[in-house]
Amino acid sequence: MRRPRPTSPPSVFQSRRAVQRIREAERPGPVRRLPERGGDPEVFAPVYAALLDDLNTPAAFGALFTIVNRGNAGIDRAAFDAVINVIGLNLDITAAAKAEAPENVRALAEKRWAAKQAKDFAAADKLRAEIAATGWAMLDRKEGFELKKAEG
Repeated sequence: MRRPRPTSPPSVFQSRRAVQRIREAERPGPVRRLPERGGDPEVFAPVYAALLDDLNTPAAFGALFTIVNRGNAGIDRAAFDAVINVIGLNLDITAAAKAEAPENVRALAEKRWAAKQAKDFAAADKLRAEIAATGWAMLDRKEGFELKKAEG
């Protein structure tokens, strides 16, 4: 009987890195471009065999990573897309790229940081509210701040 895998911040990070490795295998580019056709149709047989064995997804991912780590020899785009679809990964979802805050929001954040450094907390709070009204969040750090698109 299989047991659920425990999750923790390190395991979530490892999972994200694993998906990133798969994305990099299919990413267009001079080194990793997958041909549209012409690959070996049996290259992904170990992945399908694992899935047919009581939906053994850990073994399927292990087989997939073995293939991906070997390089793109023998892999074509159609076969790769098919196996990714069967596993249920959506590689079209790009890694959350940090959105660049607009200039007016960066200016407000700079003013807020200066107010905070001057210990003018009333002004800093007011500026934080202005930043939030634009749909951004300002996170204070030890040596500065970070702007993130507000969630929700």
